[in-house]
Amino acid sequence: MRVLFLTHYFPPEVGAPQTRIFELARRLRAAGDEVTVVTGFPNYPTGVVPDAYRGRTAMEEWMDGVRVLRRWVYATPNAGFAKRIANHLSFVATSLTALPAAGRTEVMVVESPPLPVGLAALVYSRMKRAPFVLNVSDIWPRSAVELGALRNPLAIRLAEMLERHLYRRAARVAVPTPGMVSSLAAGGVPRAKLVHLSNGVDVDLYRPNARPAGRKVFMYAGTHGLSQGLDVVLEAAKLVRDPEVEFLLAGEGADKAALMAKAERERIANVRFVPNQPKAAMPALLNQAYATIVPLRALEVFKSARPSKIYESMAVGRPIVASLWGEAAELVETAGCGVVVEPEDPPALAAAVDALAADPERARRMGENGRAYAVEHFSRAKIAAQLRTLLQECAAARTSPLDRALDLAVALPALVLTSPLVAAAAIAVKLDSRGPVFHHGPRVGMDGVPFRIHKLRTMRADAEFAGPAVTAADDPRITRAGRVLRHTKLDELPQLLNVVKGEMSLVGPRPEHPSYVERYTAAQRRLLRVRPGITGPATLAYIDEEEALSGGMPEATYLQTVLPRKLQLELDYLARATTRKRLGILLRTAGAVLRRPFASSRDSSARSRSLPG
Repeated sequence: MRVLFLTHYFPPEVGAPQTRIFELARRLRAAGDEVTVVTGFPNYPTGVVPDAYRGRTAMEEWMDGVRVLRRWVYATPNAGFAKRIANHLSFVATSLTALPAAGRTEVMVVESPPLPVGLAALVYSRMKRAPFVLNVSDIWPRSAVELGALRNPLAIRLAEMLERHLYRRAARVAVPTPGMVSSLAAGGVPRAKLVHLSNGVDVDLYRPNARPAGRKVFMYAGTHGLSQGLDVVLEAAKLVRDPEVEFLLAGEGADKAALMAKAERERIANVRFVPNQPKAAMPALLNQAYATIVPLRALEVFKSARPSKIYESMAVGRPIVASLWGEAAELVETAGCGVVVEPEDPPALAAAVDALAADPERARRMGENGRAYAVEHFSRAKIAAQLRTLLQECAAARTSPLDRALDLAVALPALVLTSPLVAAAAIAVKLDSRGPVFHHGPRVGMDGVPFRIHKLRTMRADAEFAGPAVTAADDPRITRAGRVLRHTKLDELPQLLNVVKGEMSLVGPRPEHPSYVERYTAAQRRLLRVRPGITGPATLAYIDEEEALSGGMPEATYLQTVLPRKLQLELDYLARATTRKRLGILLRTAGAVLRRPFASSRDSSARSRSLPG
């Protein structure tokens, strides 16, 4: 598999996104995939480009077998909204110059935030004819608005428009917490498109070691920015009573200078600052801690956040004092790996620190609990395997230009050639019963997007409200004209319009009613990753389905017996689908349909008894 990562952040920068992307990329490479990363020159969060990269506009390097294409960016500290946007947009522009060098791509991973990188992703996806997985670490622009970093109404509206467009265009939207899945689904992103891909940690690299003797260090290691609200740590430090407790803040960020100035101005002696540490030094640094502190601001958007520093603290067996709420708080409590206090509450934070410092045995048990939980649930190797499976599915499900060309080459002429037949059938429908000529039934399409399937009406106008969504051959709702149309399959001809519109393909899984799709298992939902079809292996196998459902309880029979077998046939087909097989199914379908007008109801009944299963 040829995988391309498009990301604003990447090592040697230090931070959660940088580490996660690199670890996933190198594990994909170790699994045998060709991996290319398109990124900028390192400068986050200080705005300083390291000497090894300074003075260049483009370069290629290799990191653990991963090919890295770097492009110039407007380097600026992580402070000041206008400058940060200029930094983001500069990468959008320069990243496009790496298009030729990136080579053939089968699937992409796009990291957000920053959201503007999605503009480049749209170009890459179109030029490479490759689907992309949008990995959303933070719901932007919502978080920027709640933090007060984005206030301009026009900028907010434009960002929201880009956000919605990226969700529509992405093959999948991966998020790190279940709460973010629910939040985006409530905002209109199809549930079938959303994937929970947790953050994690390299549990082999981050291992517990003995803490050095000395003061009890409560450590924060990460970005010093708006989201963290590290002022609460300084205020708590002033209230802590235990003289052996020391607070250590490691990292860089927009708020660091102000925090250091406050600590000096107010003579907060039990707080110490250290700069960003190299990735390789982080396990040893965390092992110096008695416990770690993980704070977040008291904002609604952070209720669905799980800071990645939680996983690293768990992996090294250090208890956590979590000054936050929502899913991160639930995780700490479920794992039994720390103490949770309300966010932005200095007295509560100070009391929790004093209590944990006074009880080393409790701290030890929490650390052990955290280590065990991280190994079981958050191993980076397991998460990389999950991502690889997701990328393989996206790459396999992409519609090749040849397949789409085949759809249009057949559907457009067929619409014209069959129009007299459809017109004659429409007259018969109108003369036979009251109601519209066409029926536009609700169906679930690719990525769970709902659409209306077009058919000639074959049932009473009120049929939708007078019975199940499936139809047996002896269904009293079927009209006289409808019985002929259904037997000959002429009622399906208007679906050629669905194919032209791109809602369906000629060959694919048959689209189901939304109430039936709700019953799909996780494995069956993989069928929603391709366009549904007019015909397919299950359609051919169950071409006499209505006869098989006659006599008894058709909906119960369909849900319990027929639908699971049909879905399995479709899954088996997708696992080995090729353009040649599509052509074969089209030819077999044409033959089966042409024979139907000459088939008696007795023939159909005989075939229904020999359906699969």
